[in-house]
Amino acid sequence: MRPTLDVAARHKVPVFVHPVAHPNAEALLKGAGNLGNSLGRGLLNGVAFLSVIKSSLLDDLPDLHLVFATLGLGAIVQAARGGIYDRAERAIGRRPNIYFDTRGHDPDIIHTLTGSFGAERVLAGTDWPILAAPQRRGVCDRAWRRPG
Repeated sequence: MRPTLDVAARHKVPVFVHPVAHPNAEALLKGAGNLGNSLGRGLLNGVAFLSVIKSSLLDDLPDLHLVFATLGLGAIVQAARGGIYDRAERAIGRRPNIYFDTRGHDPDIIHTLTGSFGAERVLAGTDWPILAAPQRRGVCDRAWRRPG
């Protein structure tokens, strides 16, 4: 992957990090259905995110732009609680070029992402043709309408 990432950084082309299948996808589908399979993919995505944060990749390639699928939300939130994405680091502008794609418009997920990483780091995706594309008004209405 490194040669591809080198070229992407040189041209400042974003790279979308999105797992397509867990090695045990068949067992996950059989035992837990589609949600179990999604959780397996989320595990891979979260481990990829944490591996990038822990490695020297972002220091070696400061112009590399990565977009991670929100499937790995658990790992993403853990990274926000301490380390390079904590609020103190964000306040001094010390953050790599990492963004987060969200295909849904669940207000809690959007609130978690924007609160942890900043709205400028959250992208609205579609996962088309699997799901219908979210409409801007619907995403905004749901994201800012907080319960009780």
